[in-house]
Amino acid sequence: MSDAELRTYFWDFFGPRAGPTAAHFQRHLRGFLEQHGIATLPVVAEAHSPLHHAIGVQTPAAHWELIEKALRPKRHA
Repeated sequence: MSDAELRTYFWDFFGPRAGPTAAHFQRHLRGFLEQHGIATLPVVAEAHSPLHHAIGVQTPAAHWELIEKALRPKRHA
């Protein structure tokens, strides 16, 4: 699978509770992926600053619609 066929979706969290909120969302994201049979997709956590954390999932095109409609990510790379 080429990088062109992969997309990483991100959810950003801001503020003094950004880190714990991102960690909480990550647990729910992993549960969602498991529920839909795609638990092997890579999940990434990024800390851009103490006040900005992000959680992402890298997925092939076959899952783009599911992720976009069910989870409404804020951005993708």
